[in-house]
Amino acid sequence: MERHQRFWFTCECWNLSLPGEGREVQANQEDGTAEIILPFSQHQAPHSLVFLFGMVCIFSKQYLRKTMNYWVLKSLKDFVKFNGRSCRTESRYFLIFNIMIGVSAGLIDMLMGFTIEIIPGVPTLILSEITRGILILPNTSLIIRRLHDINKSGWWMLLFFTIVGIIPMLYWLYFKEGDQPDIEITTDSMYVNNGINQWIDNWKNNGWKTAAKKPVKNKDLWQELDELVQNYSIKWIWVKGHSGHPGNERADQLANEAIEEFQNKNNTLTI
Repeated sequence: MERHQRFWFTCECWNLSLPGEGREVQANQEDGTAEIILPFSQHQAPHSLVFLFGMVCIFSKQYLRKTMNYWVLKSLKDFVKFNGRSCRTESRYFLIFNIMIGVSAGLIDMLMGFTIEIIPGVPTLILSEITRGILILPNTSLIIRRLHDINKSGWWMLLFFTIVGIIPMLYWLYFKEGDQPDIEITTDSMYVNNGINQWIDNWKNNGWKTAAKKPVKNKDLWQELDELVQNYSIKWIWVKGHSGHPGNERADQLANEAIEEFQNKNNTLTI
């Protein structure tokens, strides 16, 4: 006997076609929704999987904007960083990422039959468990850094193992403001932006040497900057120089004034 699965989504184009026979599209012109009825059987699972993957891609294109990508990649990159701070924005975006990955993995497990029974009578979703295991370390380190942001020890995360402790933990992670404000630093230097976001961890691991085994330029300044950023939750933003960005134009003005003042002072001393 053939089963059907139903999916609802909003669409702007009514010329919608799906490959294969038996697909039925019922459009409602009034509220802008379309109901898609897909016959589902074991041999058609890959087609349904492709369709669901397409829906996930559409959702990602709509909602995974630059900001979310930044915070998710930051959390994944800092998966073994247990010191420093993380803001609630990072926690919120990584929670959304966890939900999206979990739902996608669960759908694939159910459609493709990726299940085993470790406990008799209780099916275990293989892909879901694998993704959950991979994300344990990034989630743990993020929780600890988030607790640091509200001046609490990372050991408070043990409250998750108690029923009554879940409520305050959820409040601390996703709603409570940190003791330090969230900071955005804008720079027109690609070197500075890449250095602080991508290269600095490798520099430290290599004894402040570049990938080419050469000493990092301005090592003392990089070390001072690295020490300062540990106490704050900072988002680094690159902008093109002299493109009309108010902060960038103001910084350029101040830099030129400082250079002029320095040159005038040196000239005075020379005379």
